[in-house]
Amino acid sequence: WVVSKEDFFTSKLINFLKIRGSYGAIGNDNNINPEYVQIITGGSSYATPANSNGYTFGDVFYPGSTVGSAVNKGLRWERQLQMNVGFDMTFLKNKLTLSADYFEKKVDGLLFVPTASLYLGTIPVPYGNIGNTKTSGLDITLGYNSSISKSLKINTSLTFTASKNLVTATNEDGTAKYYGPSYFNGQSQTVTLFAKGETPGYFYGYKTAGLFQNAAEVASSPTQTGAQAGDIKFVDVNGDGKIDANDKTNIGNPFPKFTMGWNLNLDYKNIDLTVFTYISSGNSIYRAYERNANYTNKFRSVLGRWTGEGTTNDSKTPRYSFVDANNNARVSDRYVEDGSFIKIKNIQIGYTFPASITNKLLNRLRVYVQIKNAVTFTKYTGYDPEISGGVLGSGLDLGAYPQSRTYAFGIDIKL
Repeated sequence: WVVSKEDFFTSKLINFLKIRGSYGAIGNDNNINPEYVQIITGGSSYATPANSNGYTFGDVFYPGSTVGSAVNKGLRWERQLQMNVGFDMTFLKNKLTLSADYFEKKVDGLLFVPTASLYLGTIPVPYGNIGNTKTSGLDITLGYNSSISKSLKINTSLTFTASKNLVTATNEDGTAKYYGPSYFNGQSQTVTLFAKGETPGYFYGYKTAGLFQNAAEVASSPTQTGAQAGDIKFVDVNGDGKIDANDKTNIGNPFPKFTMGWNLNLDYKNIDLTVFTYISSGNSIYRAYERNANYTNKFRSVLGRWTGEGTTNDSKTPRYSFVDANNNARVSDRYVEDGSFIKIKNIQIGYTFPASITNKLLNRLRVYVQIKNAVTFTKYTGYDPEISGGVLGSGLDLGAYPQSRTYAFGIDIKL
């Protein structure tokens, strides 16, 4: 509804006002393997159900077979319900623009590979509809476009997005939990968890409360098998007087509280400048690339490890042990860091040659230099705080190669 076109609209400040909304539902196959897509769309094909194997006992070969794959015949489309309401406005003779949206997305029957019970063996687990999620948030864009003078023009926009992600259902009674992929840091572990009432793929592990400084402190704390002075002191979350798997809890959210993007374009005579900056705030990263097996290279922080009472109380630098009876390497907030960052993603400076020089041969000639991923401001100690991943892989830093800084030179020619 373009309100500014109505007869009753007489504002001199607001040049344009439109109110809009939308609602719809779509199906999604989430780019799963083709054989499973056939099942969703009504076909009967699926992965090979068995493979041929044989076993030799003595000098005799006995033919046989094992189950090679499994199929989920109850698999269906992932259903996405999306709603959006917002408005667009322009002010000050269309120099200033403002767009705001409230959005909500509900996913029914989220598709991905769930965790299987160990008694099923090594059969590849088929895709499943493992639960429902809800995402809601606010998206605001503020823009300014004006000629400051005959020689200077500016076009800039600032985008702000804040959203909340929540798992609303897993199984019928909401008790099912799905773990993310395992990683190896000296022992096979999982970090992320999909559970009702929580953020999808949140970090699930132990909270820490510093280091034990002496034997008396170990004895007076909740029972912690294998703990000695210099080991990490884990938090007894459920208060039962002992540290075990029941004390695992939410130790981090991989999704940011908000993100921002700032795009700036300046034109001064024949020179143009473009800068794009991206901001992510409030997201956590789990540093999962650190190796804790014996005789492996360590981070430099190991030089600041606990070496005696009072040397340090930082749970990130416990005593070093080849045995690690306390299992200091277990999944805990020891490895969780603030992943907030500011990135200048792109800087480009160009020069357009005057028509008096180029009009005899060309309509337009422009040269430019560009830097991509120019600089990153962050407190994160890993390689790159901008980490991609799926539902159960967001914020999990497995040591992926960081984004490269790229320098480029180019020529734009219009004949």
